[in-house]
Amino acid sequence: MDTNLYKEIKGLLVNNFREMERNQIGSILFFGAEEVAELAYLYMQVTNVELVGIIDDRYGRDDFLGFKVDDFAWLDQPDWDVVLVTRLDDIERDIRCLIEKGVSPDKISTLSDM
Repeated sequence: MDTNLYKEIKGLLVNNFREMERNQIGSILFFGAEEVAELAYLYMQVTNVELVGIIDDRYGRDDFLGFKVDDFAWLDQPDWDVVLVTRLDDIERDIRCLIEKGVSPDKISTLSDM
């Protein structure tokens, strides 16, 4: 990963998590088990925002960052406030997918929102 991109993502993530705290968002799901999710998890640790699960229909292993990677059934659980899209290859497609699965658009956050 390019160093400048890394610094940019770090700044975006920290600012977004601080904004989530201000908006009383305490728990999130990641949509995507990739490098951005690793960075998000790392920088989330300096806030009170808690990761409660990871969903990813393309991930080939059972766990990521010590969390079981689940399918979309997790969206039916009441223990999350926001889904953070942590896949970067086609964000618009991922947003459409989440909306089709019943997630309200105001409960979806992306790096571009940050």
